[in-house]
Amino acid sequence: MRNIYQYGLIAIVLVFVMSLVYSSVSTFYALDGLRISDSELTTHIDKSWATSEIDTDQTFYIKNLNYQRFSKTINWGFDDRVFYYRYVISNLSSLDQRYTVYFDNPTIDSIYVYKQDRDTVRYVSRFGDGYEEQSRLNNRNTSSELLVPANSQKTIYFKTQTTGSAFLPLLVFKTEDFSRYKTAIYMVWGAFIGSAIVMTLYNIILYAGTRENIYLYYIGYVCVFLLQLGTLHGFNVYLVHDSIYYLLSNNINVLNCILCFFTLSLALHFLKLNKSGYSVVRFTHAFKYLLLLASVIFLFLKESTAAIPFFFLQAFTYALVIALLAMSFREHIHWTKFYIISWFPLFLGAAIGSLMFAGQLDYSFWNRHALLLGVLTEMSLISMALVQRLRATEQVRLYETTHDQLLGIANRSLFQKRVDELRLDKTVFDFSVLTFSVHRYSSIKTYLQGSLLKSATLIFLKNIEELLSLDLMIIEIDPSSEAKSAANIKEGVFAFLVISNDVVLLDAVLKKLADQQPVTVKLDELDIEVNFNFNIVVTSYQNSSYKTIDLIDDTLKAIDIAHAKNLSICILDKSLRKDIAKVKSQTLYVQDTASVSKIEYLFQPQIDIKKKKCIGAEIMPFICNKQTGQSEPVRTSDFTNSLSLSTTIIENLLEQACVHLKSVRRHTNGSVYTLTIKLCLNELDLDRFVKVIKRKISTHEVDANQFVLELTCNDTDVNDAFLLPNIKQLETHGFLLSTNFSTVSTMISYKLFPMMYIRFGPGSIMETKEGEINHNRILAVTAFIKTLANKVLLELSIEDFYSIDFIDNENLVVQSCALAQPMQQEQYLLFLDKYNRKESE
Repeated sequence: MRNIYQYGLIAIVLVFVMSLVYSSVSTFYALDGLRISDSELTTHIDKSWATSEIDTDQTFYIKNLNYQRFSKTINWGFDDRVFYYRYVISNLSSLDQRYTVYFDNPTIDSIYVYKQDRDTVRYVSRFGDGYEEQSRLNNRNTSSELLVPANSQKTIYFKTQTTGSAFLPLLVFKTEDFSRYKTAIYMVWGAFIGSAIVMTLYNIILYAGTRENIYLYYIGYVCVFLLQLGTLHGFNVYLVHDSIYYLLSNNINVLNCILCFFTLSLALHFLKLNKSGYSVVRFTHAFKYLLLLASVIFLFLKESTAAIPFFFLQAFTYALVIALLAMSFREHIHWTKFYIISWFPLFLGAAIGSLMFAGQLDYSFWNRHALLLGVLTEMSLISMALVQRLRATEQVRLYETTHDQLLGIANRSLFQKRVDELRLDKTVFDFSVLTFSVHRYSSIKTYLQGSLLKSATLIFLKNIEELLSLDLMIIEIDPSSEAKSAANIKEGVFAFLVISNDVVLLDAVLKKLADQQPVTVKLDELDIEVNFNFNIVVTSYQNSSYKTIDLIDDTLKAIDIAHAKNLSICILDKSLRKDIAKVKSQTLYVQDTASVSKIEYLFQPQIDIKKKKCIGAEIMPFICNKQTGQSEPVRTSDFTNSLSLSTTIIENLLEQACVHLKSVRRHTNGSVYTLTIKLCLNELDLDRFVKVIKRKISTHEVDANQFVLELTCNDTDVNDAFLLPNIKQLETHGFLLSTNFSTVSTMISYKLFPMMYIRFGPGSIMETKEGEINHNRILAVTAFIKTLANKVLLELSIEDFYSIDFIDNENLVVQSCALAQPMQQEQYLLFLDKYNRKESE
């Protein structure tokens, strides 16, 4: 029933539009009948013309030129020839008739009108855009009236000279019919001008809402076309000031070049090729600016001189547009079809207008206004195309927010929406989330990129779907994707929904699945096999008050636990939820209390053992835990989920670091001194960090090489493909780099970058077992340290501080509570003065 209503409404609209078009076409055809043809029952017109290189106002010369009858083979050309016309109008009726001769080419520079009375030819009037002395409104009324008595004839002469097209349609009307013709023309002009204004305002609104430059280019395109057609038809006299009117009239080729510029700009942005690296696109960008340069040059050239190079520039413009359309035709046909169709009425109108002005087509109302009507149709189609493009863009944006862009499957957002739907569905009483975390997925990404990674991952997911469906009922998340039941909720972490929360059943099914690891995927393209190993986390939904976002967050935290404990299957039960809740409460506590005013920044000295000198420190943010009354270090993982809080802490930490370095400068007498800041690369917005620290460095006038950035990574699934570009970025900005041997030596290679320090944390040097010292471990670490060209930073606990005596290395730096506890800025400066003075003595 709904479809019938829609089709009926469409049919009514189509009938209305077709009737309107039919009546308009009938009216336009009737307009051609208003002008007098060469031979009618009551009027006969004898038309002849002549051309000469001589421009003279002598009436004798004008009268006695060698005139020839009109034909379709007149070579109008672009030159300085002067054209002369002679019209002999015979009134064959028994009544006096008043005729109006209409000159329909406003771009003619000069039109002189002469009338013959008996044997005398006298000058009557002058028109044209080269005659600035008279009002531009009078220039628009390029017509001359002639009274012819009954059964007699009158002769009228015209002389034209122009630097543009010399084509001049001379239309003869009975005066009363000319008023009707002129009214119809004004209606057509008004419709075009009104449409252009509405389209301009509409696209201004679209630009204000989207801030896409395409709408500015379309506005420019519409406005320049409006001025160009206003010049060709003469309605610019109603739109612009006198000075601008004459400037445009004498520089039509400048307008054409600017129009070609907007044509190419609109095509590039509409087809979304403006930022692509194709050679055709690069050439199009260069050619656009060549058009602007040509428009400036054409200002100083005659119209006839500029017309020939512009013809080639215009032809090349349209060739480039066709090339751009061909490039994106297949990929974007669903939303470019209106844009492609819009070119046909434009080309058709331009071809008809050009042939008519070249004298190859007869003058008619349709031919004269073919370009204007073609442009009006084109603008309407482009407006439709822009709306369709906007709709397609919004659909793409919606798809990108709900789908993984590479794999084309549901992402966390769509997965969360599907879980919410299940929670509200009263027919589904229980369900579970099965999460598969692929081991070292980022390493697979390093070797399989683009389509290969997509193929391998989708095959893996479809295999999992097939295996799960043997024993469980799987819920589809996105029926349109290849892996309909899978969602990518984090890189390398894929979730499925099943209708069951029977822990025993799920455990049995998943154990069987875990025993089949690895899942092997064969890629025929490379003739290789990829093995997928994974951890499985089961999260059952049983409580209506259990929010979806909490369910997903707890699942991701359970994955970390499964990684840490090396569990193949981890069922998120009540006990595990309690552990997760405890971790979350601790994190929330830090987020609630970690403000600039409540964080204390302490400094722990770093001592060069051989020189017996304090050469640096580590800055440490601490916060007082009200529950224990103790100061605790703030970990980045406690606040990275809060963007504003993370930014505040980092900004204040860097502020304190710069203040510290500036203060220490007065206590070290220019000696080398560095400050260490620990950074967790996979938890840091590196671009923001670099921007902030560079600003702070500039403000406090300290150097980048006074900072030692100790790089760590707490995600075992992150590999060199992620880490190395970030490390390289920091090195490029001049920061000294350091890494931690005990925790990340397998992830951050100290051999690839010039590390300032290699830190050996507590437990790296010695272990105590039953009160005995592990001398073998100390000797092994000592032997390794001797192979390093880097400085070695030992972070020692009080208990193992004496093991320093076993290590002999001239680049050894120690940071230990046995030497000094972390302290406030004022205390640290006193310690620095005292320690360095004592050691120098």
